[in-house]
Amino acid sequence: MTIPSNPREHAFHLYEQGLFREALQAVSEYEQNVEFTSEEGQDLALLKGKILSNLGDYANSIQIMERIQVRSKETGNCLNEVEALLITGSCYGWLWNYLKTMELSKKAAECLLHCDPQDLAAKKRKNKLEALQLVHLGFAYDLTGEVNQAEPLHFKALEIQETLNNSPDLVEVLWFMGNHFLLKGSFEKALSFLNRADTIQESYRKIDDFRILLSLNMAYMNMGELSQALHYNLKGLTRAEALQNYPYQFMALNNLGMLYGELGKFENAIDTLNKALSLSVMMGLDDLKKLVCDSLFIVAFNDDKLDLAQSYVDQLQQELKSPEDVFATCHLPINRALLLGRSSGSRNRVEAETILRDQLKDSGIVFEMRERAILHLVRLLQKEFELTEDIEILSELNELLNDLLALAQQQHSSRLIVEIYILQARQALIQLEITKARQKLTAAQEIAKEFGLGRLARKVSKEHDVLLQKMDVWKKFRTQNVPMSERIKIA
Repeated sequence: MTIPSNPREHAFHLYEQGLFREALQAVSEYEQNVEFTSEEGQDLALLKGKILSNLGDYANSIQIMERIQVRSKETGNCLNEVEALLITGSCYGWLWNYLKTMELSKKAAECLLHCDPQDLAAKKRKNKLEALQLVHLGFAYDLTGEVNQAEPLHFKALEIQETLNNSPDLVEVLWFMGNHFLLKGSFEKALSFLNRADTIQESYRKIDDFRILLSLNMAYMNMGELSQALHYNLKGLTRAEALQNYPYQFMALNNLGMLYGELGKFENAIDTLNKALSLSVMMGLDDLKKLVCDSLFIVAFNDDKLDLAQSYVDQLQQELKSPEDVFATCHLPINRALLLGRSSGSRNRVEAETILRDQLKDSGIVFEMRERAILHLVRLLQKEFELTEDIEILSELNELLNDLLALAQQQHSSRLIVEIYILQARQALIQLEITKARQKLTAAQEIAKEFGLGRLARKVSKEHDVLLQKMDVWKKFRTQNVPMSERIKIA
């Protein structure tokens, strides 16, 4: 590819290649000779804001974009204002402020309504910004749990962008679409969009797009293809470190720590998450410190390191500065309940059940934590049912699983639907509903296969094989109506 001789075009060329540090240097040298208020100065400032965003310097990017918004209002340049709003919204998204992203995306849509460009280049730019506005708003809906509102926005953006045939902008839309289907639990679809984005960006960039690598990691991790997930995560981490992009590094490290936990590499998981914790301290972002404390808890808890898990609960408690913080109102009590539920005393298990039930009464609890609360309440009640054989507990278990299934279907979480079907199959067997149990496992297998959930597909297959091996026993149990205690032993 020919390198442009014009300094401004050269800076754009470096940016599109993914050479952000080099692009920033080129912009910094060139902007000394350009007035910020001029048209050329505004174009350069927009580029600088995008570069800083990709380098993780969101505060300075937002500051520049806010100056552009002011200048755009003065000059009536609505397209510059829209682009500045979208870049600002993107920065807030990377800072986990999704409501601000949504607010700015909607404001950009209002500005676009009043834009009436006359020349062909400006009309094309408006179309490009319309597509980007749609995916930004769609992604904000995705991240606030409103995936049904998001999907038509993503497809409309893709339709617009494909007519414009601009590779960098098309990659942007494809990445957003891949993440939409990731959040929806449609991992094969997510991969199709992400792989297409990856193929296109390889045709014009020297350096891989970190965002695509991170999303590919998440897709493969959810599908149970952990070696592939590890490959993309390590590749993404290397890219983030080369960019010195600390938010990117944090996300890669946090995901890598959880991935090591899934792989059973406990020491690697803890070491990696502690690196993420140190990075969050260096950045001074309290929400990230709390997030990684929660990740450390999950890894330790899942590995039965309960004393260590308790230390991370204590650490999370120390990080809380407001009783209204979601980590104070939700994560902390649920994690405490999980620890109480693992203790031997019946009083502690009762307290754990009470905490989890109280959490589930909160209509504002986020999907991830509602799932965590219900699943652990189900496990506590299963344990209680095994001890007491109380039919009322069995009824409550069935009700909880139905509630969780409705939630999973509302969120389009194929992974969780499969997990619930496996649990419901076990409940059906205990109640000697053999046909229903087989139907649940068959449905789980079909969903796991359709959405590429490799780990869960293997788990369902194993459950189905065990059921077939014990089919004669279950038929005998049904004929003889054996006591509940006998059914529980082999379920």
